[in-house]
Order: sequence, then structure tokens, then C-alpha cells
Amino acid sequence: MTFSVARIVILAAVILSPASATAQGQDDAFRKDILKLLDLTGSAKMGLQMASLVSGQILDGLKQGNPDVPPRAIEVAKELLNQEFAKAFESPEGLTPQIVTLYAKHFTHEEVLGLIRFYETDLGRKTIATMPQVMQEAVVVGQQWAQTNLPRIIGVMTERLRAEGFIK
Repeated sequence: MTFSVARIVILAAVILSPASATAQGQDDAFRKDILKLLDLTGSAKMGLQMASLVSGQILDGLKQGNPDVPPRAIEVAKELLNQEFAKAFESPEGLTPQIVTLYAKHFTHEEVLGLIRFYETDLGRKTIATMPQVMQEAVVVGQQWAQTNLPRIIGVMTERLRAEGFIK
């Protein structure tokens, strides 16, 4: 009886090993193609740009809230934030492996290959080149919208919370 169990385990191992190796090979190829897509689209650069934009807003808020902060302190903080964000996107222990996993979760290998084909076209390259500017302009539009609409929204929310008895 033990002999039969051992044979089944060995047989299963022999049958599954090539499949596992093939799946691993496909997985590696898939991950490499995702990395190619991220590189092609400049995703890491866009991530760094967005991080720089956010850190700039944080530091601007810090300056406004604390006008006594020396300019050199802001400079040092900006340098540190830029270094940390660069590490986050560029180091093997950073965000990139996690982003690759997210792409693998939401896209099939065939879809990633289709995206690569698209981004290698003239329209794809134009999309890559113009997207940072579009994003910067979209942030400005969003900020303007918030400045115009948040007072009204806060008023409506306050009235609703008051009507529900949450605030007096």
C-alpha cells in the first residue's frame, strides 16, 4: 500500500513538474512584459512626478502654516522626499514589484501585450508624451473645482447632518 502511495506521489510530481515549470516560465514572461509596459509608458517617471507634485503641495502647506520655517529646512525636506520617492519606484524592494502584481491581477498576459503594441504606435507614444501635462492640468482643474464647490458641499453636508441629528 505504501508502495502505491509513493508511486502516485512520484507520478504526480513528474506530471506536475513540467506544468509548473511552464507556468513559472509564463509567469516570468508575463512579469517581464508588465515591466516592459511600465518602462514603455514611463509609469515610474509619472509616479515620481505625481509624488513630487504631492510633496510640493505638502511643503507649500507647511510653509503657509509655519512661516517661521527656514527655507533651508524646506529644501532639505524636499531633497529627502525626492530621494525616498525615487527609492520607492526604483529599488527592487520598492513599489514596482507590487505594481507588477497589480497589473497581473487586473490584466491578462494577452492584454498587456496588446497595450505594449498600442504604446509602440504613434498615438500610443503621443499619449505617453502628453499624459504628464494632461495630469498637471487636471490637478489644477480639480483644485479650482474644489475651491468653488467645497464650501457649498460642506454647507449641504452640515445641513443634512444637522437634520439627521448628528450635529446641532
